[in-house]
Amino acid sequence: MDLRQALVGTPINDLDHSWLFVNYQNVLDLLRTATISGRTAAADTVSVWIQRCLQINDPGAAVQVVSLESLTEIYYFICDNWNDATPALSNALRDLFKKLLSLKTRLYPENSAESWVRYIAAFPSSNKALYYVIEPLAKFLPNPYSWGLEQGFYNRAFALMSTLEHANPVGKALASLLHFHKGTDRNQWVREWSQYVYRSLKSPSRTNVLIYFLPLILRGQPLEVFDAFYGGIPDPSLEDATGCLKVAHELDLDISRYMDSSMTECLHHASRSLRVEVLSLLTISKQTSRPVPRSTYEAIKQNSDALLCEADPKFRNQVYGLLRQFVFRVRGSTYGIVRDFKGEGEPTEVTEAKEFFGWLPSYMSELLQPGTPYRGLVTAFQYLELLAVSGLDKRVDSKHFEASPVPFAFSVDIFDRDLVRDLINNIPNDYQDIRRAAAKLIEMAPTPVPFLENNEQVDKIAAFAEPLIAGVRGRQGDGGARVAQLVYRSYDDLGSQNYLNKLLESTEQKVSMAVNDLKSAVEDHGVHGYFQSLALIAETERYKQTASKETITRMLECAAQIWVATRDVLTNGAPEGNIPMPSDAGFEEGLSSKYGALGQVILSYSWRAVRESANLLMVLMPVLEVEQLKPLGELLIEQLTSIRHRGAFMSITGPLQACCSRCYAVPTLQSLPLEWLETHLQEILIHTKLITRRSAGLPLLVTSILVSHPKPLEPAVDRVMDRLFEIANIPIPISTEESKLDLPQVHAFNCIKATLWESLLTKPTARHVERALVLAIMAFTSPVWAIRNCGVMLFSTLHNRLFGVRVASMSARVFFTRFKSIRRLLYDHLNVYVASASSADLETVYPILSLLLRLESVGNYDGLVDFEAPIYKLLSSAIWKIREMAAWVFAAIIQPNNTVKSALELIDACTVQNQNLLHGHAMALNSLKVDTTNQEILTKLRQRAGELYFNNKSPETRVEVFKLLEKFGMKPKFVWAEASPYLSPSENVLKGLIAAREMKDGVDDDVVAQFLASDVDDVHFSVLDELRHVSAKLYAPLLGLLGRTKNPFVKVACLDAISKKDEGNFGDLSYLLDEKEAQSVREKALESLGKFAATAADAERDQWLNAVCDFAQDDSPSAARLSALVSCQSFLSKKPEMDENFKDSLFYQIYMLLSDDEEMLRDRAGQVASEIVGASTAWEPRYCEARLVELISPGFRAKQRKGLAPIGEQVSAALETDETLFVVEKANLYRDETRLVKQLGSGEKCAIPDRLAQLDLDSPLGWSTNAEISLLMARLGYAR
Repeated sequence: MDLRQALVGTPINDLDHSWLFVNYQNVLDLLRTATISGRTAAADTVSVWIQRCLQINDPGAAVQVVSLESLTEIYYFICDNWNDATPALSNALRDLFKKLLSLKTRLYPENSAESWVRYIAAFPSSNKALYYVIEPLAKFLPNPYSWGLEQGFYNRAFALMSTLEHANPVGKALASLLHFHKGTDRNQWVREWSQYVYRSLKSPSRTNVLIYFLPLILRGQPLEVFDAFYGGIPDPSLEDATGCLKVAHELDLDISRYMDSSMTECLHHASRSLRVEVLSLLTISKQTSRPVPRSTYEAIKQNSDALLCEADPKFRNQVYGLLRQFVFRVRGSTYGIVRDFKGEGEPTEVTEAKEFFGWLPSYMSELLQPGTPYRGLVTAFQYLELLAVSGLDKRVDSKHFEASPVPFAFSVDIFDRDLVRDLINNIPNDYQDIRRAAAKLIEMAPTPVPFLENNEQVDKIAAFAEPLIAGVRGRQGDGGARVAQLVYRSYDDLGSQNYLNKLLESTEQKVSMAVNDLKSAVEDHGVHGYFQSLALIAETERYKQTASKETITRMLECAAQIWVATRDVLTNGAPEGNIPMPSDAGFEEGLSSKYGALGQVILSYSWRAVRESANLLMVLMPVLEVEQLKPLGELLIEQLTSIRHRGAFMSITGPLQACCSRCYAVPTLQSLPLEWLETHLQEILIHTKLITRRSAGLPLLVTSILVSHPKPLEPAVDRVMDRLFEIANIPIPISTEESKLDLPQVHAFNCIKATLWESLLTKPTARHVERALVLAIMAFTSPVWAIRNCGVMLFSTLHNRLFGVRVASMSARVFFTRFKSIRRLLYDHLNVYVASASSADLETVYPILSLLLRLESVGNYDGLVDFEAPIYKLLSSAIWKIREMAAWVFAAIIQPNNTVKSALELIDACTVQNQNLLHGHAMALNSLKVDTTNQEILTKLRQRAGELYFNNKSPETRVEVFKLLEKFGMKPKFVWAEASPYLSPSENVLKGLIAAREMKDGVDDDVVAQFLASDVDDVHFSVLDELRHVSAKLYAPLLGLLGRTKNPFVKVACLDAISKKDEGNFGDLSYLLDEKEAQSVREKALESLGKFAATAADAERDQWLNAVCDFAQDDSPSAARLSALVSCQSFLSKKPEMDENFKDSLFYQIYMLLSDDEEMLRDRAGQVASEIVGASTAWEPRYCEARLVELISPGFRAKQRKGLAPIGEQVSAALETDETLFVVEKANLYRDETRLVKQLGSGEKCAIPDRLAQLDLDSPLGWSTNAEISLLMARLGYAR
C-alpha cells in the first residue's frame, strides 16, 4: 500500500502517531523528487499528511518533527509550481496551501512568516502563483501594505486583469490585500483602492474588474462606502455608471437614488447591452417583496418599443427573462402589501400595478394586428402566455398556471373579445411557431370563448377554415389544420365527432379524386391540409379517448392511396420543376396560369401530400394494432427507397423510426426491421440504377432502422456496417462505358457516410471510422468517377467528424494511436506518388495532405518525423496546389527545435534552375514559424538574394521570394520593367507589393502621383489602400485615374480616397451616378458626393437628393441603401441651409431607413437621426422615429400617410387575391407599415369606400386578417 492510500485508508483513531511522524521525511521526499506529471499526486499526499497531523492535535510531538524550515520548503514548492499548473494540480496546491497555513499557525504562532512574504513578493507581477498565494496568505497576515511589493504592483496587477486567464486569481488576491481592516479610516480606505478602479474603468480591464474585484471589495460594506466610491468616479460614462450600479444592485444595496431620468433614458439607448443592464437595475430585486416604484412602470411603458420589439432575438430573450422575473416580483410584492394592509380601499402600489398590467395586454394585443412583423408577433405571444400562466387572469383554468407560493393580489382580464379575435386570426399565420402559439393561447382562454360559445359560432369558424385546408400552399394547409383542431376542440362531443367524420369523408374524396384524376385534384383542391388536420386532431386528448379502429383504418387507407396517386410523380428521375406528364393525363396550361409553373405545382401537391400523410401515420403509430405494423412498415420503406424528392423522403424517416421502435417492442416482430434492411441491401446489388447517385432515401433507411434499435446498438451496427463494407469493396469490372456499369458500391458508400454522420450512432460507429478512412482514401484512386466522388464525400464526412465543421486540430499522437493502420497507409501512398508522380496516385495526395495539416506534433512525439522526407519532395511538385499544401504541412510538422536547421536547408536547396522547387521552398519558408532575427538565416538570405530575386526571371517565384525577404525585414529594390505588349499578372502583383511597402515607409505626394499614373491596377490598389490623407496636390491625379481606368474596383478605391477630402466640385463626380457605370461605382460616388452637395448649387442639390431617394428604395440592394444613408450623413455634417421641401424629403428618407430591413442600416440611421434631433447619445431606431417625424411638416406627413396612389387603386390592390404557389416576398419584412401610418399623424377620417364598407371586418378569419386592408383602413383614419 502506498503512503497516500495508507493515510487515507486508516481511520484517525487507529492511526499510529509515531508512524505518521516517521513518514514525514518520506512525504517531503515526494515533493523533492516529483516529476512534472507526478506533482499533483505528491501535493495531494502532503496535503493528506498535514490533514492527519492537524486531526491528531498533538502540537508538541509535531514540533519535534516538523521544522519551520521544512514547512518553508513545502511553501517554496507551492509557489514555484503554481504558475503553470494544470487545473488538477492547481486545486491540489490550493488545498495544500490552506492546510499548510493552518499547520504553521498551530505549530509556530509567534512566527510572522516575513520570509514567506518576501519570497512571494519578489515574484514578477505577471506570475499567477503570486496571486494564488496572496489570497489566502493575506487573511493570515495583517497589514499587507508593509509586504514590500514591488513599486507599481497594484497598477500592473489591475492592468493584468484585462486577460481572462488572470482576472479571477488577480481579483481575489487584490481584494484580499485591500480589504478593510478594523480601525482603518474608511474614507481613506476607499480612496486607496478606488483610484485603481477608476483607472481600470478607462482601460481594457474594465469588465473583469467589475466582475472579479469590485463585488469582493464591496461585499459586506455599508451603502456609504459605495456612495463614496461612486461619487468619485471621474467623468463617468453611461457604461461605467451602469456597470458599477449593477455591482451594488447585486450586493442588494439600495441604489434607487441613482436611478434618475438620465439613467432611465438609457432604456432607449442604441447599445443593447446598456438597455439590458439598466432594465435589470429597474426591475430585479433580491427582495421580491420590495414594492415597485411608479417610475419603473412608466419607464417600461415609455420605452416599450425599444425594449419589446427589437429584432435581435438574443436581446428579446434577455428582456423577456428580466420582465418575467419582474412579473413574479410584482406578484409577490403586491400580495405582501395587500396581506399587511390595514387601511381602507386599495393600496397605491396595487393600483399602480393593476394599471400597468392593464396596459401590457392591450399593448400586446396591438402587436397582433394584421401586418405586424414577425418580431412583434413573437413578442406578443411570448408575453401573453407569460401573463396567462402567471395567474394574472383568475378566469383562466388553474391547470395552466405555473406553480407559485403566492397568487396575484388582483385579477386582470386578458382574454377579451378583441384579443380572442386576434388570436384566431393568427392561427393561419405564415409562420409556424406563431400558428402554434396562437392555438396554445386559445386553449388557455377562459370559457365561454368569444366566437366559440356554441356550435353555431363554431360552424362559422369551420366554414372559414375549409378554403385554408384545401389551399395549395404549405402554410395555408397548416393554418387551416390548426383551425380545424380548434374547431374540433370547441364543438360539443357530438359536434366534434360529426366534424371528424366530415373531415375524414372529405379527405377520402380528395384522395379518390387524386387516384382517378390527378389533374382535377391538383387544380381544385390540395390534400395535404386534410392530412394535417387529421394529424392535429389525432393528437388531442379528446380524440385519444374516443378513437375507434374504424376511423384509424380509414386514415391508414387514405395514406396508402395518396401514395398510389403520387408515386409516378415522386419517383420520376427528372429534376424538380421539369416533370414530364403523359399526354393522356389531360393537364392543361390553365393550371400554370392560376398557380404558377405546372411542374412545380404538381410536384408540390405530391410531396406535401406524402409528407403530411406520413406525419399522420407517425401520430397514429402508438395506437395501431400489431397486425397493422408490418404492412405499414413495408409501405414506408417502399416510399423511402423509391422517392427522388428529398423533402418527401426525409419526411418518411420519423414514421419509419416509430414503426421500427414498435416492432422491436413486439417479440414476434423484433427481427423484422433488420430483415427489411438486409433485403434492400441485397436488392441494390441487382437494381442499382433505380436509385440516384446520392442513393436517395436508402441511407436514411439504414440510419432509421439502426437508431430505433434497442440498446446495445453495437451488435446491430457492426452487422450492418460489415455488410456495407463488404458491398463497398466489391471489385469494379473494367468497362469503357462507365454509364452502363452497375455500381452498388455507390450506395454502400453513401450508407456508410450517413451512418457515420448520424449523431445518435456516434459511439457505436466509432470502431468503424478507421476502415472508413482507408476506404475513402483508396476510393480516390478508382478509375470510375462515381466511386471517386463517393470517396470525396465520405472523406469530407469523416474529416468533419474528426476535426469539426469549423476544422480544429488534433494531436498526432492521439490520432495515430486511435487509428493505428492509417499512419502506414498515409506514408506508403505519399512515397508511391513521390517515387512515380503517376496521375493514378495523384488524387490520394490531397486527402493525405489535408489530414496531415490537421495533426499537431505535441511534446516529444516524433511520429510525424517520417513524413518530412516525402513532404519535402512534394515541395518541388509540378502541381501548384500540391506545392502549396505541402508547404503548409511541412511548416506544421517540423519540430520546434529543428526549424532553424530546416530553414537553412530549404534556402540552400533553392535554385532558379528549378522554379517549382524554388516556389515550393519559398512558400514553406513563408509558412514556417521561425525567429525572423536569426542571424544564420539572415546571412544566408543576403547571400542568396541576388540569385533568387534580382537575377530571377520568373515573376511567380519572385513574388514568393519578395514575401520571404520582407518577412525577415529585408527590403529588396525593384526595377520597373519597360513597357511590353504583355505584362505577367504575377509581375503586376509584385509591383503592387513594392508600392504597398513604399507607402508604408512613407513617400511624398510626387511619388504617390507617379504611382497613380501607373497602368498597373495592383499598384493602384496598394497606393489607395494606404492613402490616409488627400492633399490638394493629389486631387487632380485621383480625378485623372478615376476618368482613365476601366476597372470598377479601382474606381471604388479612388472614390473612397477622394471622400477623405472635405471640399470638392460636385460636377467632378456626378457623372458617375449614370446607370452605365457599375453599381458599386455609383454607390461609392453617391457617398462621396454628400459633402460636395452641401455647398453645391440648388440644381445639383436636387440631383443629389433624387439620387438619394432612388438609392434608398426598399427594393434597392442593401449596399445602395447604405450609400444613400452615408451620403445623407456626410451632407448633414456640413450643417447646410435647407428649404422646407428639401428638408422634408431628406428627413423622410432617413425616417424610412430607421425601419430598414437591415439591422446595420437601422442602427446607423439611428445615429444620424439622433444627431438631427440633438440627442447627446445615439438612440434606438424605433425611439428615433417618433422624434424625427416631428421635424417633418404636417402637410408632407399627411401626403405620405394617405399614400401616393389614388384610394380606388389602393382598394383594388388590397382586395386582389394571389393564388400562385410561391408568393413574392416583400422587400422589407421588418417595417410595420400600419404603425408608421399612425406615427405620421391621424389626420381627418376619410369616407370608407363602398367596397370596404361591405366587408365584415369584425369576424375572425375573414377580411380582418388581411394586412393590406388593415393598412388601408389606417390610411383612412380608422386604425384600431
